[in-house]
Amino acid sequence: MSKEIIIIDYGLGNILSLKNTLEHLGFKVNYLSTSQKKISDIYIIPGVGSFKKAMTLIKKKKIDIFINKLVQKKTPIIGICLGMQIMGTWGYEDGKTKGLGLIDFSIKKLPIENKKTKLPNIGWKKVNFSFEKLLFLKKFNNKKFYFVHSFAIQKIKKEIEIAKSKFGDANFISAIKKNNLVGFQFHPEKSGEQGLKLLKATINGML
Repeated sequence: MSKEIIIIDYGLGNILSLKNTLEHLGFKVNYLSTSQKKISDIYIIPGVGSFKKAMTLIKKKKIDIFINKLVQKKTPIIGICLGMQIMGTWGYEDGKTKGLGLIDFSIKKLPIENKKTKLPNIGWKKVNFSFEKLLFLKKFNNKKFYFVHSFAIQKIKKEIEIAKSKFGDANFISAIKKNNLVGFQFHPEKSGEQGLKLLKATINGML
């Protein structure tokens, strides 16, 4: 029996691409676009765009209340790109905006150190996984995944950080885990075969 995944559709991101990817991997996929209660094995918060816009849409639809209930029930949740960022406490894109507050971190603009570093950070970048925390990540260590973003986590508690990547000479946090929550700054669904394998391994590892 295939596991069911619900993609939380709050209005930002190419959710059809993610849905097609997950179905290709053999999962049953549905959408949630309001705070209406839907029971599932695992939830994914996707997103591309502005932190402020995302939180405005989520609060308008009262999806934040539903997500907090999922966290209390220890339901597995994966955040991808902006979906990971809004798990945090604060975002500083288009002003200071309160996030979902599920994990204590802030999202700030990546620092431009020289003319060689330009925003947004787009393309295939190496991800250095701390695989001792999640053993299945070992085979993905130092593999390249696809990024497209200008803001990121620069600081977080060490026990929550599970991966770092470089922007210029500086590191930023590219993957996190706390209890039932996992987040990726990159897009596994846009990262070819390695991305598909990582996404499948992560879902299976959380269930």
